[in-house]
Amino acid sequence: MRTTIQLSDDLRQRLKLLTVQRNTNYENLIEELMKIYDTVIKFKSEREFAEWFEKNFYLFGFKEIVSKNKGTPDYLVKDFNNKVKRVELELCAQDFVAHMHKKEDVDIIVALFSKDDKSVEGIPTLTLNTFYPKPHKNTSTFVIDERLWIEFRKMAIDERKSYSEALEELIKMKVKGIIKTKVNKK
Repeated sequence: MRTTIQLSDDLRQRLKLLTVQRNTNYENLIEELMKIYDTVIKFKSEREFAEWFEKNFYLFGFKEIVSKNKGTPDYLVKDFNNKVKRVELELCAQDFVAHMHKKEDVDIIVALFSKDDKSVEGIPTLTLNTFYPKPHKNTSTFVIDERLWIEFRKMAIDERKSYSEALEELIKMKVKGIIKTKVNKK
């Protein structure tokens, strides 16, 4: 059985380009994309994502989970300034709109990914790709003390600074002696 799917012109053009590049048809391309999705996206439901979030909330710059709710928002969390934030979890940040949540009930959307890394409906959005951006040719990798990492995340999330601004601020704090790091000697 075959069916028709309504697509925007832009998406149709992108799919067409991919079929030409991969020398395949639409059905095979979509099947390949679904296999990639199943391989990359480890969470098949929001419930699975919530279980993971409860163990890894600190990756999004939260100090603790205050409560888990049955309705919207999904969680009340504390940030590193001890401010309580109302968090809604979504696999895709744009699902917030599809699920018809009310903007006034939520402070932050936490999602696996988002088309727009900054916000959905004006609500700040934190995604895994926000914290693990794609490296580009002008990047360096370095090891950072856990306390500095927490400070860095706090600046990037709570103060909405870019990574480079937060890193620059941390370097200034280190130089001024405000932050002292412990060096482990072996």
